[in-house]
Amino acid sequence: LQDFVANHVHVNHPWFQEHPEWQTAYELPDGRKNLRLWNEHPFTTWFDTFIPSLDYEKYPEITQRQVEIANFWMDHAGIAGFRHDAVKHIPPMFWKSVTRELRKRPGYEFQIGETISDRLTIANFVGPDLLSGQFDFPLYFTLRGILGQGGGKMEDLAKSTLDSYTFYEPYSVMSPLLGNHDVSRFMAYADGDIPQGANEGEIGLKGTIQVDDPSNYRKLQLGFAYVFAVPGPPTLYYGDEIGMTGASDPDNRRPMVWENWTPEQTALQAAVGRLGRMRQANAALRRGELQVLSAGEEHIVLLRQTTDQAVIAAFFRKGSTAPVSLELPKGFANIRIESTPLETHGLTAQFGAAGGKATLNISGSDYSYGFWSVERAVR
Repeated sequence: LQDFVANHVHVNHPWFQEHPEWQTAYELPDGRKNLRLWNEHPFTTWFDTFIPSLDYEKYPEITQRQVEIANFWMDHAGIAGFRHDAVKHIPPMFWKSVTRELRKRPGYEFQIGETISDRLTIANFVGPDLLSGQFDFPLYFTLRGILGQGGGKMEDLAKSTLDSYTFYEPYSVMSPLLGNHDVSRFMAYADGDIPQGANEGEIGLKGTIQVDDPSNYRKLQLGFAYVFAVPGPPTLYYGDEIGMTGASDPDNRRPMVWENWTPEQTALQAAVGRLGRMRQANAALRRGELQVLSAGEEHIVLLRQTTDQAVIAAFFRKGSTAPVSLELPKGFANIRIESTPLETHGLTAQFGAAGGKATLNISGSDYSYGFWSVERAVR
């Protein structure tokens, strides 16, 4: 995929120089500046004084120019699609036109959009004639608050996961994530460097945030395990796989650290690699149906299954000496359970089947997780 920014150009861009009329109005009738009015004027607001937004509603020829650009890159770079910026700030008719043209191309596969908003707004731009999917920011904010900042309950995260799973249409390819260039790094939240309600931009300009507590890498590792377990292709922002820190833009864009990793960073990077290979090797984690088997204040147990494969994944934010005991769904009853650990981290489990019921007893330490492939062989 290649990044595609269609909403705006720089004031020195040839388009703006040749067609100044293509810009949306910067001066509003009431005398205000049409600047960062994200929700009040979503299709016309400017992101900054030097990057005018393009007026697609008034000048359809701009859409045709963008289609030509997209076709050029597909022809010359061999890409399969695009990641689109600022989706909710461009009218849906633009996305329909672009998608209609891209679908004519033999190499086209996928478009994903970025809309930092609620699920309804995000879903308005996803469909058979629109984008293939978008980044799941509502789930991200819940995940960050519960696993990164330690607020709320794990069952709240399970609810948010199910909300996304049931809200978006089945054809939607929604991407879970732990961060991107628009938000502070996960480790900054885990370390408590981003106080509630703080101006993250001002903190970022100081550029002084460092990792305070190496044990917080475990929170990030648990977060990675979770986004690899839930539906949708996970998005990894560069540097998160070694736990880079930083406040919001520009502090979250520090140069990638390629060497001299700490032992904790090395272990995190290796774990992320294992999780990725595990997901690639198991269809149930990529496209299986989702079911929450158990969720409480400090744990979640998920089931992902296709017609011929099942994977159970468990996550503990805080460990407990008392194991979590639960019955598996009816489809697992009256069978012999063969469980194969796929990836475990500080967690133990015992599967059993008796009296027509399949059971699971599971316990873990703080920030632990485990994945098991469960085969259901009839007795």
